[in-house]
Amino acid sequence: GVQQQVTLLKSALTDDPNIALQSRIDNLNQRIDNLDQEFATQMRELVPAKQMPIVIEKMLVESNRLKLLELTSIPTESVFADDSEYADLPLYQNGVRFVFEGRYAEILDYLETVESFPWQLYWRSFDYQVAEYPNAMITIELFTLSTTPTFMGVQ
Repeated sequence: GVQQQVTLLKSALTDDPNIALQSRIDNLNQRIDNLDQEFATQMRELVPAKQMPIVIEKMLVESNRLKLLELTSIPTESVFADDSEYADLPLYQNGVRFVFEGRYAEILDYLETVESFPWQLYWRSFDYQVAEYPNAMITIELFTLSTTPTFMGVQ
């Protein structure tokens, strides 16, 4: 019986208990690398803060059939402000709010044009209200992500 125990112990010593853990670590590291690459790709598609004036100008030029009632910037927010684990990551949400007035078809054409822009913009909110038929008022909040807290290159 003692000889069997010695044989079992020698066999157990030859098996590396870290193989399964090292395989899991390797898989997690590969997943992290993939996520880093995906994040880097998405960051390249975002609108840099210095380019935001060009985007806003283009949005205003394309709205020539609508009446601009209001244009305001939305205060910059840290994406991870409420997440203590990632609070030190520099990722910010920069936004702008447009309020237009126009007819349904004009608003629809405008929205389709904005969606076709080459820049990656995110829709925060969209509100369509018929004020007095056939005119409607539309409020659009758009934002982009940036690694700097500046909006339009201005601190």
